[in-house]
Amino acid sequence: MSLMVDEVYRALVSAGTSAPAIPNVENLATRQNLTELRAELKQEIAESRAEMRSEFRIIKFVYGPAVLIMLAKLVFFPS
Repeated sequence: MSLMVDEVYRALVSAGTSAPAIPNVENLATRQNLTELRAELKQEIAESRAEMRSEFRIIKFVYGPAVLIMLAKLVFFPS
């Protein structure tokens, strides 16, 4: 189907039809392009989630004890 659309496009342009009135077939995404893009985006999202989880674990490890110490100070030494 894409080949036929391309042939019709080229025939119209060679016949003198205004090119801006016809979308450029070379810039259109195919179903395969969109499927590949979707797979790439899913992979990037999964990698970002894993990275965020790793960073969150580091934050919990670093700031967790500090928060507990501050809470203990407030509970046992209020003033």
